[in-house]
Amino acid sequence: MSYDSDDDRVFVEFPKSLVNALNIGLDSLMDETNWMGYISLTPLKILNSNAADCHEGFPFSKAYCCTEKYSTQYSFGSVFRKGISMLIEFMLHRTVPDNKQEKFVLSKLLHYLFDYLDTDAEIMKNMEMYTETELTAVIANHLFGKLSTSSCFTIDKQCKGKGRGQGGRGSKKTSPLCPCEKNDCVLSGDFGDTSIGNWMVWHGNVNVIINNEVVIGSQDVEEKDCSPGGKSPVEVKLKSNSLSRNPQVIAQNIVFSFLQKHRHPESENFLFPCIGVTGKDMIVYFYDSMHDVLLESTLIPLHGMIPSAVSNINLVAIVVSWLVVNYKYLCDGVMEEMKTMKAEFFSQAEAKLAVYKFDLKAGEVGNSCPVDDSQDKVKNVHHPFLMDLKKRKRMVVLDPSER
Repeated sequence: MSYDSDDDRVFVEFPKSLVNALNIGLDSLMDETNWMGYISLTPLKILNSNAADCHEGFPFSKAYCCTEKYSTQYSFGSVFRKGISMLIEFMLHRTVPDNKQEKFVLSKLLHYLFDYLDTDAEIMKNMEMYTETELTAVIANHLFGKLSTSSCFTIDKQCKGKGRGQGGRGSKKTSPLCPCEKNDCVLSGDFGDTSIGNWMVWHGNVNVIINNEVVIGSQDVEEKDCSPGGKSPVEVKLKSNSLSRNPQVIAQNIVFSFLQKHRHPESENFLFPCIGVTGKDMIVYFYDSMHDVLLESTLIPLHGMIPSAVSNINLVAIVVSWLVVNYKYLCDGVMEEMKTMKAEFFSQAEAKLAVYKFDLKAGEVGNSCPVDDSQDKVKNVHHPFLMDLKKRKRMVVLDPSER
């Protein structure tokens, strides 16, 4: 194959050492006997939730979703067979996809590892030093955004000004600066409205939306409050809350999945992801709103596992991030046997399932329901026998001879 642009150099110059590291990293996504750790996907069943409360819709911060795990696990790569095959073909034969879009997607990963990793690894080596607001901005700017086909992302505008570099450092005419410690590092995204859902069901703001296609979610943290023992809010969150079976991130995933299915009915499959992050780990949820399948990955460390060949960022986390933010091109959807392991969300939300299917929106989603005067009009029904008793009672009271 001929290479006709400077961007193609990465396919020729990509070093053998990184190919070997990728080969080792892929084992974690495919082989359950892998000695370094196995990244699996486990189907979840929803036992109870407030997804369709008869009185109101709940914001994500108050979402309740009790789940249990099915006994079957699948490899993470089982839903990304396209992406895994593309990588293996490149590692074995340096084969580059003929399809221009797929070629571009592959180049995003190779460029990240070849050209940017050292700088980004240095920036992300102390992720726990950031508040939640700063963390989401840094990881979107230095990992997810660089691996996506578009580096554009939207950070919840309610977070603007809460973190370093997010207040007055950027002018109205320029992009805000990243809260990382690198001088003059500009965010490739911006602050905006990240609200999704409908006031009648689950709704609210997510932390970040990558390229309008992937949600980055986490639990709300009141960063203005003082933390016990002088620890940062993120450190407290890591001890008191778990990303595993996290009801808020699950709610965000389900809502976004229904929303994306409604927006893109032409999609080849409807398995849409949501990433949860902390300063130490990441987790990926997937929900298929056609087949009602909810999947949860194992926790994936942001550092360690395979640090030596590619700095201190976990190579597995990088590959997983690349697969997820480009799921549109790399994901095959749920396997046939997964379709029998229902999340039972359809039955949980039966009373308001039509709202999830047809009435969700992105942007300008309020947290309070509009006032409906008709709700206050109560129809009183009186039994004829009781009506007669009331008349007789009034006669007794009003009879002057009995006073």
